[in-house]
Amino acid sequence: MKVQAVVPAWNAADTLAETLDSIAAQTVLPDEVIVVDDGSTDATAEIATSHPLDLKLVRTENHGLPSALNTGIAAGEGDAIAILDADDLWMPEKTALQKQVLLEQPEVDI
Repeated sequence: MKVQAVVPAWNAADTLAETLDSIAAQTVLPDEVIVVDDGSTDATAEIATSHPLDLKLVRTENHGLPSALNTGIAAGEGDAIAILDADDLWMPEKTALQKQVLLEQPEVDI
């Protein structure tokens, strides 16, 4: 199972690095991380590209959160999609626990 993390970001320079740090700290990393810069006018894109986490940055004009999420989902190849806002944090075992549930109980749809 391939897990795709999508981080929609608009003018998130103040919080994005810490959010990406929380992904990097996962005990089981997502297979791909996609940050969608939704037309930011701050250093959001630069922070994403300078972060040591292996990620894909997609830059778009500002069309809002739903559009950024759809863009991020379409840009990846995940079997499971994990969404993280650019000002939120994941607990270190989040990906591992959710992936385990989905593998052990394929009928579960989150």
